[in-house]
Amino acid sequence: MYGAHGAMTTERLRGGKRLGNLPAETTRLIGRRAELKALRELCERSRLVTLAGVGGVGKTRLARAVAAELQPRLRDGAWLVELSPLSEGALLAHTIADALPLVDQTTRPVIDVLADYLADRETLLVLDTCEHLTDVCAMAVEALLRAAPGLRILATSRRVLSVTGEQVLTVDPLPVPVTDDPAAGEADAVTLLAERAAESVPGFSVTDDNRADVLGLCRRLEGLPLAMELAAARLRELPVQELTARLEDRFAVLGDTECIRTDAVPPWHQALRTAIGWSHELCAPAERLLWARLSVFAGTFDAETARAVCADGRLPAEEIPALLSALVDKSILIWAPTGGGERYRMLDTLREYGAGWLRRLGEEDALRRRHGDHYLRLARAGDAAWTGPDQFAWSDRMNAEHDDLRAALEFTLAESEGRTALELAGALWFLWHGCGFPKEGKHYLERALAADPGPYPGSARMRLDADALGGCDRYRGPGRRVRRRGRAVRRSRIALCGGPGHVAGRPAR
Repeated sequence: MYGAHGAMTTERLRGGKRLGNLPAETTRLIGRRAELKALRELCERSRLVTLAGVGGVGKTRLARAVAAELQPRLRDGAWLVELSPLSEGALLAHTIADALPLVDQTTRPVIDVLADYLADRETLLVLDTCEHLTDVCAMAVEALLRAAPGLRILATSRRVLSVTGEQVLTVDPLPVPVTDDPAAGEADAVTLLAERAAESVPGFSVTDDNRADVLGLCRRLEGLPLAMELAAARLRELPVQELTARLEDRFAVLGDTECIRTDAVPPWHQALRTAIGWSHELCAPAERLLWARLSVFAGTFDAETARAVCADGRLPAEEIPALLSALVDKSILIWAPTGGGERYRMLDTLREYGAGWLRRLGEEDALRRRHGDHYLRLARAGDAAWTGPDQFAWSDRMNAEHDDLRAALEFTLAESEGRTALELAGALWFLWHGCGFPKEGKHYLERALAADPGPYPGSARMRLDADALGGCDRYRGPGRRVRRRGRAVRRSRIALCGGPGHVAGRPAR
């Protein structure tokens, strides 16, 4: 049988009655064992479950897989209701009714007709892509669940419905291998890319020759299934290494393609820019502006840091926490609680989209300077507090901020702001010495000194620091002398080259 869009369906019959309209899957579901188990358990406990997550993460595919498993246990089957083509909430009830084997020629409100039809049935409704209609979906869901005790609803959305009793499962990207070890080739993200690539490039497989490039591509795409599907299609035209190199503009290289199967990826997901742009359209103007400004962060950040870097007259500081929560609800930000407090992070794909908007707003340079200024202030505060009672807290804090400290240093060096780079690299002596990053410290100190070779009050000390940090690699015992530029510098391993989390005072000058 065929559905409204011509796709073959898995309609089953029991006594001549249709038992569902779930599409027949043409590709196997890769991984997701933990999510499938968790979703089954949630569906057992709750009549309303929402799969939430960023666009292209695989919410629809996961929902259909679980619905197909539950369908034989439901007397009246499982029914998929695709809401993405729907632009007006007033037509929601009509769309649900059209998906069901329901015939009604009365003039009653359609929501009442639905409630009566479902009242004595055991049915699962899969409401797919609710994010642009969350308010009207919430009202319809509440009304139908009240009227039909045998009804269960599984929704997919980039933001939750906020209905009483709703259980939410957040869908994350597929796990990505951290190393190039051969065993990493069995990671779910690699398996997905390899299987889809084989459909575009017959005979494609992960080999010893291309493994490092394939794993690098998976890491660049962060395990986002939509991006992996689009990348696999592009492998018909580009070798893996070249495709990875061109991902500096992933929205251009992973654009619309005829190589990808329309039954595997919905039309509105066939370009990465379109999928992320859909999320952008769901955001209020202030949320879009904050998204763009947050793109300057390379790693995780907290609300205080977001206020310091992003707040101004257009985005008042007191509104930032609520806007952060709104972006989490819309799956733009990922909430990452830690022992040091609540932090947030953004997938690179979303960060790049926000950065594009920031450039178009003409704010990129200003925000990157504000970002750099903030981390210079943070480094100075750490410099002043390191030898005090909060050394362990500062060690944790600076390790959490490490990616953004690097980003701030790279920006100042790229902009030929040698003096600022010197200040920042010099103030971070405690990170280089006390937290176990001597090579990195030497690298940045030497680059900053080369960028600003003129006289500077702290430059002599920084040259000594760079020399001493280089000596960490050659250390063989306590008190060893490191001779550089004719100067004997005596350092202790304890004071100089502590590992991560090591507590140390500032090296003697």
